[in-house]
Amino acid sequence: MDIRRRGRVRSGTMGASFDGRRMRLLRKAAGLRHRDVGALCKRDARTILGLEAGRLTPSRELAERIADVFGVDLAALYAGPDVPSSRRRADVLVREAVEELTPLEDHLLSVLRKLDEQKQLEVLNHAYRLAATESDEPTPETI
Repeated sequence: MDIRRRGRVRSGTMGASFDGRRMRLLRKAAGLRHRDVGALCKRDARTILGLEAGRLTPSRELAERIADVFGVDLAALYAGPDVPSSRRRADVLVREAVEELTPLEDHLLSVLRKLDEQKQLEVLNHAYRLAATESDEPTPETI
């Protein structure tokens, strides 16, 4: 079996731990049910529930399957010690970018902020997919 109870360190994750909350957000943003993700990963819905709740930790192979299902890099499913400093850098970049918004972009951002987190992810994922089909610019999945 390629899952373990929480608490054991996995090799290959650089000290980071699997973040079930991130997995849950990705699943909800994709509009998938536990059993849908389970079927795509060849696991049952209880396993997916356990992973999201933090009761189970996936093997690297299962984590890679999960990342493939959601179209994200494996690191997107792990929370590591560098997350707080990365968030601070991201906050600075966001503040700088917001200062350069056009009035229309500013309005769209204010509308987006009024949505709950799940809806925000859905809108942003949709926008990234549209942008990827219209240009060759990198999307978050390719960065």
